[in-house]
Amino acid sequence: DNNPNVVTFDYQHDLGRITKLCLASDVDAVFFHGLFLDWQKKLVKHIGFKKHINWVIWGGDLYNPIKFDKPMRYLTGFVDAIHTLATGDIKLFKDVYGEKQTHALGYLYPGLYGEKVPVIQKQETPLIIVGNSGDEANNHVEILQLLSKKSDIKDYKILLPVSYNFTSEYEAELLVH
Repeated sequence: DNNPNVVTFDYQHDLGRITKLCLASDVDAVFFHGLFLDWQKKLVKHIGFKKHINWVIWGGDLYNPIKFDKPMRYLTGFVDAIHTLATGDIKLFKDVYGEKQTHALGYLYPGLYGEKVPVIQKQETPLIIVGNSGDEANNHVEILQLLSKKSDIKDYKILLPVSYNFTSEYEAELLVH
């Protein structure tokens, strides 16, 4: 959108250029929108302790390395602060990686984090949000099976935000339910 503060790049060819941009004298901190991808991890290591590194946690980037017994301790030493709205993510991070500065940051779904949203009587159909990505660890199938047993489930809309981390095989499995 022609924003002068946004740079798009091909990580396979431009990682050196992006590293230089991150290390420029007018850059105080670098924010990583998740640490899922190899190029993100390489960039963290290239920046090292030269800039403040902030990790915006999205769930799978924190949970999957721990789940598969491959915690990212080699990276988290470079991380100065973590950003999330999930207190469980903060606790897990601290239990596995130690203390870091924490900040509340995220994109809100009403009621997903924190207090429940009050139910307002409207003509609109109530909404149930299942999961936060296309990752199978969201247990969409199990949740949909449980919801299908509710006598009033037809009174609700169900939203599955699967815009990323979504395989075609898992999509086919979900469509059956």
